[in-house]
Amino acid sequence: MLHRSRQAELLVVGSRGLGEVGGLLLGSVGARLGTEAACPVVVVRGPGTPRGPVVVGIAGHIAGHGESEALLAFAFPYAARTANALTLAHVSADGSADPSRSALTERTLALWRERLPAVTIVQESLTGHPGKALMRAASQASLLVVGSHHRHELSALMHGSVSQAVLHHAACPVAIIQQTS
Repeated sequence: MLHRSRQAELLVVGSRGLGEVGGLLLGSVGARLGTEAACPVVVVRGPGTPRGPVVVGIAGHIAGHGESEALLAFAFPYAARTANALTLAHVSADGSADPSRSALTERTLALWRERLPAVTIVQESLTGHPGKALMRAASQASLLVVGSHHRHELSALMHGSVSQAVLHHAACPVAIIQQTS
C-alpha cells in the first residue's frame, strides 16, 4: 500500500481498534500508512456522526501558511461534498493566546469562503493536551482532519504524535495529511 500511495490521491483503510500498544505490537496498517504514505490517509475507526462537523485540528505550533493550507485543501471540499459544517479547532497546550490563528489569516479563510460559500465555518480555541482536546472536539464529528510531521511510525510514537493519538482513540474516521516541514 505504501508503494501504491505514490500514485494514489487518497488511501482509506479500516481499523480494528487495537489501541496504541496493540497497534504497536501487532502492526497497525493505518498507523504506518498515516506516517509513511505519500498521500492523505483516512482511517475509519468508527461510524462518526454522518451530519456532524468536519473538525480540523490546527496545532499552536503551526507557523506556516502551507501547513494549514494542506489541511484546509482536504477538509473544505469534503465538508462541501457532505454538506457538513467545518470546525477549525485551534489547539494550544498551555492555554495562552492562540498563536495558530495567525497561520489561518482572515485572507486565507476568505479565499475558502469564496471558493466554497456553502460551507459553514466555526472556529474553536481548545486547551490542554492536543490529542485529548481534539478527541473531545471530534466526539460528534463526521471526520477529524489532522496533520503529521513524522515520516515513520516509531518516531511518531516516541515523540508523542497527536495524529497517532487521535488515530488510535478517536470515535470517528481520521484523515491524516502529511506536512512537509
